[in-house]
Amino acid sequence: MEIKDKFTSQVLLIDAGYIDRVATDLRRHFSTHIGRPLPPVDLSVLLECLALDAGFHKEGSKLQVIFLYEDNAKVLKNCTPASLDTALNNVAFQGKYSEFLLSSFPTNDLVGIESLYQDMLQVIANAAEVKELLIIPHEQQYLPYLWTDIEQIAKDKKVILFGMNPPTEQQVSFEMLGFSVLRALGVSPSEI
Repeated sequence: MEIKDKFTSQVLLIDAGYIDRVATDLRRHFSTHIGRPLPPVDLSVLLECLALDAGFHKEGSKLQVIFLYEDNAKVLKNCTPASLDTALNNVAFQGKYSEFLLSSFPTNDLVGIESLYQDMLQVIANAAEVKELLIIPHEQQYLPYLWTDIEQIAKDKKVILFGMNPPTEQQVSFEMLGFSVLRALGVSPSEI
């Protein structure tokens, strides 16, 4: 894996398979709950919501977003845009407050998603220019194995964990991922 450019001061590291799974589950549940079909998650809305939850309200900020995914899962099932290797790779868009710089990296035959996530987490954490690190790892699959790394990183950088279940460890800030996903599905607070 080669990263040619420097990182921005704020980086969001996403397990794309996990985001897609959360989107699938919430879309299925809430379309039944509110009695109407829901569209796929609009990733531009989701990223804007995550940035706002992380406190990025200052115009002109840049958030580098890195999607990691299994090589055999290049297309998200319940998100749009869906193609990780084309539509969500080496592209950018301007949101209301932030510019979002998107890139995507697949696993390979030798490295699974857990190892890729852990390795990328360390690469980003070791970059002097990175001041804030937002992370969305797979909670059930490998988050417990990352805690030592996360705690170490949090000594030098601001770390915000997005997830569906608040962690028992309180060394990092936590934001509920589900609220941002619901907004990106078009569910209003009054419908919940």
